[in-house]
Amino acid sequence: MSDDVLDPNVDPEGESLEGKNPTYEDIKSIRDQFLRTVEVPKDKRRLQILVCPVGIVGSGKTTVMKPLCFRLGLVRISLNKIRMLLKANGFNYTQTLAIAHGVVGQFLQDGYSVGLDVDCVGAMNAFVAEQEKTFHVRVVWVHINPPEAYILKKFHRLGYGMIFNNAEEAIKNYQRRKPLHENLELPFVYTFDPSQSDLEQQIEYCAETIEQIQ
Repeated sequence: MSDDVLDPNVDPEGESLEGKNPTYEDIKSIRDQFLRTVEVPKDKRRLQILVCPVGIVGSGKTTVMKPLCFRLGLVRISLNKIRMLLKANGFNYTQTLAIAHGVVGQFLQDGYSVGLDVDCVGAMNAFVAEQEKTFHVRVVWVHINPPEAYILKKFHRLGYGMIFNNAEEAIKNYQRRKPLHENLELPFVYTFDPSQSDLEQQIEYCAETIEQIQ
C-alpha cells in the first residue's frame, strides 16, 4: 500500500481533510453560496433524467458536462465548485457530498433534470442509486475516458490549484482513484474522448442519443 493511501490529510474517497470541519451552519452557508452559482433552465424536460458521468480526475468532466447540460436543459451540479467554496472559507472537503445531496435532491424534487459534474463511482455510485430510488428519475450514464497521457499532461500544465495544492497532489488523487475505473460494467450511452478535436460533434451525438431515451 502506497504512503499516499495512508495520508492522514486525505479520506478514502480522495477528499482533502486539510482545513476546519464545517459546522451545520457553515454547511448551510456554503450550500446557499453554491445555489447562487447554479444556472437553472427555464423549462423542465418531459422525461426527468439524471446524467451521471464516470471519469477520473483530469479526464475532462467539466469540459463535457458544461455544454452537454446546456444542450439538454439540465441543472449542472459541480462538486468541484462546492469544494472551491469550502476551501475558500477554510474548510476541508468532508461535507462535499452532503452539500451536493441536498442541492441535487432539491432540484429533482422540483422536477428538474440534473447533470452531475463529478466522477460517479465509489461513494457517488450509492448516491446515484439513492436519487434514482427516491425520485424515480431515469439515470443516464456517460463515460469520459481520454488517454492517460492526456490527463497527466493536463496536471503538469494546469496544476489544479483551485482544488489541489499542486500537480503532485492531483496525481496522487488520480492514482488513488484509478482502481475504481477498472472493469467498469455500467450501461454507458456514450463514451467521450476529450483529447480529440471533434468534441463538439461528440457532445451533439451524445445529446441526440439521450433525447431518444423513452
